[in-house]
Amino acid sequence: MTELLETLERFREEDTFAIAGAGMGGLFATEHGMSQVLLDLGWAGPYFVEEGPPAIQRVHQDLLPWVDLATVNTYRANETPIRNSLERVGRSDPSPAEVAEEAERITAEAFGALNRAIYETSPPQPIVVLGSMGTMFDTDETERADVAPRDFLFEEHLHNAQRLVAHGADALLVETVGSGKEAVVMAEAAAETGQPVIVALNPHPQDGSLMYNGKDPVADVAQALMDLKEKRPAVIGGNCAAVNRLTETLEALGGVLPDNIPRIAYGQGYPPEAHGRKNWKWEEGADLPAYMKAARTWHSLGAVIIGGCCGTTEAYIRGLVQLRDAMRWGH
Repeated sequence: MTELLETLERFREEDTFAIAGAGMGGLFATEHGMSQVLLDLGWAGPYFVEEGPPAIQRVHQDLLPWVDLATVNTYRANETPIRNSLERVGRSDPSPAEVAEEAERITAEAFGALNRAIYETSPPQPIVVLGSMGTMFDTDETERADVAPRDFLFEEHLHNAQRLVAHGADALLVETVGSGKEAVVMAEAAAETGQPVIVALNPHPQDGSLMYNGKDPVADVAQALMDLKEKRPAVIGGNCAAVNRLTETLEALGGVLPDNIPRIAYGQGYPPEAHGRKNWKWEEGADLPAYMKAARTWHSLGAVIIGGCCGTTEAYIRGLVQLRDAMRWGH
């Protein structure tokens, strides 16, 4: 349990930030040409593609030399999204046993890909492994989580959290959550494992002070997370949004969270190689200079973990390393 907390304390003492990365996000689309696969099959989709695990391992290897926290590619690798993905590739009405087996296989391969990359890369810094926990439904179906029975949400997220910890997650990353209800349920379920929990909220595309569902104020969700008391997350912030939206999210959190709760922020990029691509809203992302400027702002608003989400590449992560080095020298 101490790996994450010790890492964050080290960066807080030097007034900089830890760098999170080595997960997938838009890297598949920009560097491995798999955007349509991901969009067709969901974020568990790479595992239904023949080259999935080797490509994932390559992405890990590209980023591991630069990051402090590495995300395992298990986002939405729980039962309901997997059932939906299986049905999309023609396996209609899969049994609960088939779905559970697929969840276990995906999780095992994801941890295997990261562990092999760590072994082969031998990064110079210790790596904190984050098990990614995604929402039950797609981002544009957030309302389904709002009306789903709490017990149904809790049990599935608890099983997923336990599976991630059993495979070696040092901490759990609850990410891209657009429903206040599901964010709190996921945080509580993850806390049952005894590992530290990070919660990254997904803000509304037009108003970063609201959750993606457009009705839950970020501040109210943050307060509900704090009300979990001993089960409250170790870190709270936002992800998977335009950089100015994430700034608004961190500003909203600042009115609720005490100073001893670190923040996390990782937003959308707009790499040159994505220009002209279809099937992804790259225009919502920031180019490299704009992203670095936003990262400075996020740090000033309490972000102790900064990384990259959809559309960011190795250049963005190396840019964060350079920014952190400049901050250490007072620039």
